[in-house]
Amino acid sequence: MHSINITDLHNLNNAYHNNMSSLHFIFGRTLSGKTTFLRDFITKKNYLYFACTNTSKSILYPRFAHIINSKFKQKNSLSFFKEFEHILELISNEKDDEKLIIIFDDFHELLKIDKKAIDKLFSWKQKLKDKKIQIIISSSNKFEDKINKKIIKYEKTSFLMQDIPFENISNIKNITNVDKLYIYSFFGTSDYFLKYYNSKIEFIKNIYKIALEVNSPFLNYGFTYLKKDISDISTYSSILYSISKGHNKIGDIASFIDLKSTDLSRYIKKLQELLIIKKLLPVGDNFKNSKYGRYYINDKFLKFWFCYIFDNLSFLQMKKYNLVIKQINDNFIKDIIEPSYKDFIYDLINENPKKYLGFEPDHIGKWWDNTNEVDIIAYDKEQISFISILWDNSDAAKIHYGILKNISNTYKTNLKRNYIIISKNTYLNYKKEING
Repeated sequence: MHSINITDLHNLNNAYHNNMSSLHFIFGRTLSGKTTFLRDFITKKNYLYFACTNTSKSILYPRFAHIINSKFKQKNSLSFFKEFEHILELISNEKDDEKLIIIFDDFHELLKIDKKAIDKLFSWKQKLKDKKIQIIISSSNKFEDKINKKIIKYEKTSFLMQDIPFENISNIKNITNVDKLYIYSFFGTSDYFLKYYNSKIEFIKNIYKIALEVNSPFLNYGFTYLKKDISDISTYSSILYSISKGHNKIGDIASFIDLKSTDLSRYIKKLQELLIIKKLLPVGDNFKNSKYGRYYINDKFLKFWFCYIFDNLSFLQMKKYNLVIKQINDNFIKDIIEPSYKDFIYDLINENPKKYLGFEPDHIGKWWDNTNEVDIIAYDKEQISFISILWDNSDAAKIHYGILKNISNTYKTNLKRNYIIISKNTYLNYKKEING
């Protein structure tokens, strides 16, 4: 249920249909749908697919050799293949006139047992520049800095899996847009999660059965998620708990978990490498020099888990469910629904700004300073739009119009100003008008 964007998919298909070799990197967090996408992409194409699992080289590389033997009907002795370069040489020696896709899925797992594998791959790729081979590397992690510097030359063929909007949740039938937003805010759009949702029972009962009950499948999801890549998760868990509760700035996170800001850097960097969190800046700010960076959890269910389960495991283990359910009922809209709705509206406008703004902005994004915040600011060389997104009805939107104008006055610009208020009903009830 996740995808790369249309332009990236077009580039990936173009590379397959030409006669030159190419190397592509696809990044996406755990359970983001990378393998499903790759499986769909190679349908009816000539390919070798290697699942990189967390095991020893003595087991993994003979397994890869067996896949190659099966593909090309060879009888090479599997005991010879003890290093990554042996696998690459075996592929090189095979003659295949048809374009061949070679996929190393979850390559970050391979790097755990063979740190030089990426360098061997780069070297091998240079030797194959005139061969009809398309290499695709997928990973749930951003690699180490020294590796990323080498990947920069392949920046135009590197892709990041994108979340699809909640309106595309298609395997749950007979639900309203409001229902979809609640499910999307709880789960995201991963089929892995959505298969557990039962549309025949109410939303809070789904939360209880899926995430709260002692025997529910995701009661320990956050711990399991982190332990896959991190041995000591205590500080990382505390950071994610802090972020889930709305402490998004470095100073606020450090204060909340009683840790020096300077000591946070390596933990934050690791969480970014694992694609667990992302850093956002106010629109127009320079990434290196900005002092206004904020951090957010990428995985919607992971955010829910840290927001409501992490701190309540003692109650849940003792089956005191009502206390946790009350907390969810009291805070779910503010903590989870409103941010998800704002993200959805942002994606909607960003995908087709001409339709909703009347112009194509040069810059679009959220904006804030120390005291003020605007949900979206979009501008070109002539005009600027200030947009407020509300989980309120149209009547409340009229009141917020004046508030938006006052806040926007703190943003210094000589551009022509536009003001737009988007209420709860604007899209969820299929009303296409925008108040502005």
